[in-house]
Amino acid sequence: MSLTSPQTRPSGPRAPSRRAFRHPAALPAQPVGVEVLAAIKHARANAGRRNEWDARLETSATAVLTYLWRRGRGEKWAGCHGSARYGCSLAQLVIGLAPIMGWPEIPQLSNDQNVGRLRRQRRYERQVARFVKRHRKSVQRWLDWLALAGLVSHTPQQDEEGFWWRTIIELKPVPELSAELLQQVADRRAGWIVRERHRHARGRTRSLTAILRRARLTAAQRRSRGIARRRELARHAERQRVRAQVAQSLADAAKTHLTHPYGASTTSRSSLEQLSQDETLNRGLTGARTRLSEIAAALQTPTTGSENDAARTGEELRWAVYNEILAQRFQRSDQQWAPALRSPARRLEQLRSWPKDAPLPRWRLIEAWTIAAHGPYMAVAGGFRLAFWSEHAEHHGARLERALARYERCAEARPPGWPPGAIAAFATFLATTMPRQDGPAHGMAYDVARFNELTKQISAYAHVSRTEHAARAGARARRRAALRQLAEQTNLRLRFRVQGASRLQLARNLLDSEHPAHQAAGRRLYAAAQRDGAWRLRDQRVAAGQDPGLLDSRYRVAVRHARRWGLPEPWWDAAPGDGGAECA
Repeated sequence: MSLTSPQTRPSGPRAPSRRAFRHPAALPAQPVGVEVLAAIKHARANAGRRNEWDARLETSATAVLTYLWRRGRGEKWAGCHGSARYGCSLAQLVIGLAPIMGWPEIPQLSNDQNVGRLRRQRRYERQVARFVKRHRKSVQRWLDWLALAGLVSHTPQQDEEGFWWRTIIELKPVPELSAELLQQVADRRAGWIVRERHRHARGRTRSLTAILRRARLTAAQRRSRGIARRRELARHAERQRVRAQVAQSLADAAKTHLTHPYGASTTSRSSLEQLSQDETLNRGLTGARTRLSEIAAALQTPTTGSENDAARTGEELRWAVYNEILAQRFQRSDQQWAPALRSPARRLEQLRSWPKDAPLPRWRLIEAWTIAAHGPYMAVAGGFRLAFWSEHAEHHGARLERALARYERCAEARPPGWPPGAIAAFATFLATTMPRQDGPAHGMAYDVARFNELTKQISAYAHVSRTEHAARAGARARRRAALRQLAEQTNLRLRFRVQGASRLQLARNLLDSEHPAHQAAGRRLYAAAQRDGAWRLRDQRVAAGQDPGLLDSRYRVAVRHARRWGLPEPWWDAAPGDGGAECA
């Protein structure tokens, strides 16, 4: 049997017209990786191949089969579960497999506005034709191997004019395989990493592991597809509800025509139930006729997405997600969850001693927050989703970056026993200062803000405790006092500026006014006068060699930070001295 030509017969079946393919089939159980490799090995043995294994063929066939199953589940015309039999063109298969196989120069429609739309479309079609011609033999060869393995059947089809049009793909269940063959495949998969390393050492540039990784959907992609599917179900349920209400109103309006004027039953007209069955259409996913009672029963059945979800508040959604994760956590016992807890615990210990300059993916911090907030069992059950509910993205990104950079600069003033690295410090903060939540109290942004405030306190303590800070602050206070005195002398000469007492009196007069603009100006003037008075008192104390006390917010925060963590309180000495931490 030739594995390079799609069919042994000279011509394929004719389609009556180029209409959409609407012949669904139920999806069987999807084969796992070991079964796919065993079926391919059995097919190679039947074809009389010299080599027992072929890593490139196994990887490509597995990736193609995964893509075909993804397309089968995406055939929504057949229902919510998809169809095992569907039609697609060879060009669609080539373009869909291109990013998975890593083929270069994938055609893209140009957005150049200087070129006409029709000309750009023709140029794109020519690029697609050349691209498909370059890779179609490989796709046909992989489909033939999957057909020989008994996993897929593909039938090229012609249209009514005899042109090759599309290929009918049918996914098949896994054929019967011996236990000995499955064990051989499992042993071969165990040495995949070593063989891949040897391939790279021999100069093979094609990464088979990357192909398998690109063939599978990531967790984010599955989550986004699930959200889109639930939204589609909600819209479909709403259409069903409106359709049922319309049918019921038409049935109520028809009761007067179906009732005999003297109370006798009508024999010349159809019954109400028959009329409802004949005239009620269900144009959902299948386009078939449905009884009115079936529509009502479907509307009463709870679905994944409904119109009530749109009216939920953020708090209700957080609790819904929390209860879903909690139910998933208690589906297994603690002994069953125990093997899954080892990796998160090991990663958390690594974070507690993470090096300063080593990069770290942000999902590790999200995992650490989930463990600290909801426990390790909730973390392995999917509790990471609780980190982002009703929070803005900038709280996790820019604020966390600023806090980590600030901690790196002022690491000398950190609390006792804390690591010098910013990542390790954030993990220590989550593990030691964060209480366990009994429900979705808040997201990760709240604790990021708390860590940001802690780094500000560390920065304030390092700034106040640095060398010669008191002497420099006293010199600045004396300079400001001299400039203030010079300004007062100039104002007395020019009689131009309003003095402090006069400013307060003017602010009181403006506040007593009935006009809102005067009251707003009075509030601003009064607040400025109060700040100026507090700053004068602070400069007087600092110039005299005393600490500013409660008049300086930075000094106040530094003293509170020192008392909280048992650090030596900042020593205020106007004379230059030694000691203190430096913070750039």
